[in-house]
Amino acid sequence: MLPRTVAVSLLLLLAAVPAVADDVHLVNGETFEGVIAEVQGDQVAIRLPHGMIRLPMTRVVRIDRAASPYEEYLARAEALAGSSSARAWLELALWARERDLPSGVRDAALEAARLDPNLDGLAPLLRELGYARDEQLGGWIPYDEMMVRKGYFEVDGRWVPAEVVAEAARQARAEHERQVAERRDAQVDRAITLLALAQVREAQQERERQSAPAVVYPYGAPLGAPVAVFPGRSPQGGHHRRPQAEPSPSPSGPPAHHTGTWSDVARRQPGSIIPLQPSVSASTHPRD
Repeated sequence: MLPRTVAVSLLLLLAAVPAVADDVHLVNGETFEGVIAEVQGDQVAIRLPHGMIRLPMTRVVRIDRAASPYEEYLARAEALAGSSSARAWLELALWARERDLPSGVRDAALEAARLDPNLDGLAPLLRELGYARDEQLGGWIPYDEMMVRKGYFEVDGRWVPAEVVAEAARQARAEHERQVAERRDAQVDRAITLLALAQVREAQQERERQSAPAVVYPYGAPLGAPVAVFPGRSPQGGHHRRPQAEPSPSPSGPPAHHTGTWSDVARRQPGSIIPLQPSVSASTHPRD
């Protein structure tokens, strides 16, 4: 560690010497301006405020030297390395802010806060950088981290207490459950409707079967005999309607709903196709 007097002298010496930086022009037309470029064999190392990259020299058209505030900042920061003066680091942070070096402002201000959190003039600068003073920790931390430690949550760019967030989550969960229940009820209603339609359709088909005409064979009619048709249950329903009374045969012929064979039917035994047999006494022993 250098003595403080030596460090300050070196800082003043570097401040008096104009800083030099590089502009690196690439083959694709891009340019890195105000950086520190160092050629290392067939590569060039380009030091940027946020890191370092290496490119092959085949991609570089030329390297132009130019004055760079960033390189001067690096020299000043190197001169202050190991210094315990919070004021010197704060001044470096203010110097970097004037030259639009945000990374330098942040690094120097945080170093000053580490050395002396209560340094005059430091608080406004750290608040601009998004830091807040945490009394429990006794130092400066990012504002977001402090709000989380206090139990706040960021919602749409606003910090909301944890209990408000919990209530909103409860309401969202209840709304989700309500929507799920509505969808379930809608599915049950649809199933009931489909079942009711099926029952109505089945009842209609049953009425159509009952109103269909029934085919009835006359009592004792042989196979192939003319049939009578009456309204009522169909044979598929398992019920045959019969006429209330069969007309007796007459010389004038069968009833209107029969055709041509009623006399044949009358000469047969009921329920049989065997003709009635004439009496033996009448046929073999004629009356004298």
